[in-house]
Amino acid sequence: LRRPERGSVLIGGRDVTGEGSGIRVSMGLGVIPEERLGWGLVPGMDLVFNVALSLVNFNGGMVKKGFVVDWEAARKVAKKVVETMGIVGPGLEAPVEALSGGNMQKLIVGRELLKAPRMIVAMNPTSGLDYVSALSLRRTLIEASRESAVLVVSEDFDELLEISDRIYVMSRGRLSQPFTRPFKAEEMALLMTS
Repeated sequence: LRRPERGSVLIGGRDVTGEGSGIRVSMGLGVIPEERLGWGLVPGMDLVFNVALSLVNFNGGMVKKGFVVDWEAARKVAKKVVETMGIVGPGLEAPVEALSGGNMQKLIVGRELLKAPRMIVAMNPTSGLDYVSALSLRRTLIEASRESAVLVVSEDFDELLEISDRIYVMSRGRLSQPFTRPFKAEEMALLMTS
């Protein structure tokens, strides 16, 4: 989301530091942003538009010529995401903000998983969700990790302990060595506060 001050971003060994998001998506990166509305979804637009928006660069059969979207195909894809993720809402043509926070997050996650990404970056994925929605999303991320690399950036320590295979602590611009199961929670907590 931000240009790094130093270092580089590599995907599959290719330097994509200065590349746009379309290149990263085409190389297999899926993103679940922290802010659902504004970053992940466009308020005022319906579910079909919000699913299609992220998939235009993805070869899912929704783009006819150039940048012309096949809205009937987009509707079918949106319906598939809604059904697969168990999204409850007023319908595909409703504005996306008519969904609850948990259902908005499910829409984003389902849309990203549809692309079968090589890597998913999930930033505070359960922030602001109720217990049931958070639990469901955690299970979805664990399931996704069987097919994709999943990087969860979170301030929810308990969540990280529950779903992670490895945890790195970032504090004051420094990244710790990886912690693996069984986690040493006390040691990690000390690193977070130092």
